Amino acid sequence: MNTIPTTFNPLLSSYTVVGGVGKSKKRERGVSLILLYRGGVVDRVSLLETFHGMDVGEILSIEPSRESYQLESLVGQFPKVRFVLLHEPVNVGQQINIGIHEASFSLCIILWADYQIDPHAFQAGIESVEKGSIQLCVTPWIFTSRHSPLPVLHIPAFHKARLKVLSVVPQKEEALDLFPFDYCGIYHKETFIRMGGYDYNLTNPYWQKLDFGFRSFLWGERIVCRKHVQGIHFDGNPMEDTTPDDSYRLFFLKNLSIVYTGDRGELPFRKFLPFYFRSKGGVFVSMKEFNAVRKWVKVNAYRFKMDSRTITELWEDPEE
Repeated sequence: MNTIPTTFNPLLSSYTVVGGVGKSKKRERGVSLILLYRGGVVDRVSLLETFHGMDVGEILSIEPSRESYQLESLVGQFPKVRFVLLHEPVNVGQQINIGIHEASFSLCIILWADYQIDPHAFQAGIESVEKGSIQLCVTPWIFTSRHSPLPVLHIPAFHKARLKVLSVVPQKEEALDLFPFDYCGIYHKETFIRMGGYDYNLTNPYWQKLDFGFRSFLWGERIVCRKHVQGIHFDGNPMEDTTPDDSYRLFFLKNLSIVYTGDRGELPFRKFLPFYFRSKGGVFVSMKEFNAVRKWVKVNAYRFKMDSRTITELWEDPEE
C-alpha cells in the first residue's frame, strides 16, 4: 500500500498539458468541464463541438493513452480545450484529481465522453448550482435515451452489522447522496482539494467512490443530488465490482472502523482483530496496514465530525 495522502497530491503521475490558453489563477466565477474516457470509438470533433458551444470557461480532456487522432488540428480548432496527456495509466480517481488540480475555475464538472448531453438542459442545471450554496459535490439526475430515470441516488444502511448501500431513483428535488454515480457531478474545487480528493490507493472504483463519500460526511461535508441538474443521458451499465478486495479493507479501516469520541476520530487497537479477520494477508502485513491507517487517522483526528453509524442514522429518507 502506498502512503495514504494526508493532503491533496495529484502529482504522483506525470502528464503533459497541450492546447488552450494555459492554466490561470483560480477564478471564483465560472466552470471547468473535465472529460473522461473509458474506451470505445469517440467522435472527438462532435463531442468537443457540443461542449465548446456551452457557456463553460474551459474544457480539460483527460487522455488516458496515446491516441491516433490528430491532436494538433483539435488544438487549433478548439481554443477552450486543454488536453491532459497521461504518461502512464492511473485509476479514475487520480485522473479526476489531476483534472481538478489543473482546473482554472471554482466549479469542476466531471463527465464521461460516452454520455449524451442536452446542452441547454445541462447548462440550466449548471447555472442553478452556481447560484446555490457551496457543496462539496452536486450530483445530477441521469436518464436513459428513452427518458427513464436511473437509480443514481445512494443511501447507506447497516443490516446485521454489515454495510448496505442502496441505489434508488431520486424522488425529491434535493436529497443527500452518499457518492457520485459513475463519478459524475459538479465539484467545488477548493472543498475537494481540502478533502484530499479521491484516494489513489483504492484501485477498485466502487470502494474508491465509497471511501470519498464516507470521508466527506465523516468530515462534515455534503454531497447532494439535485433534480435541477439534468440533461445527461446514458444507456450503458457500469457494473460495480463490490468484491471485498484490498480496496475494501482499506475503506473498512479508514471509514467503518473509526470511533468518534465527541471531538475527534480515533482508530483504537481493539479494531485490529475485526480488520484482521477480513484480511487475506498474515498478521504482520495486516498490522503494518493497520498502523499506516492509524497514523493517517491521528493526523486528521479533529477533522472527523461523526462516525459511520451516525451517518446512517441521520440519513434522510428519500420517500419522506
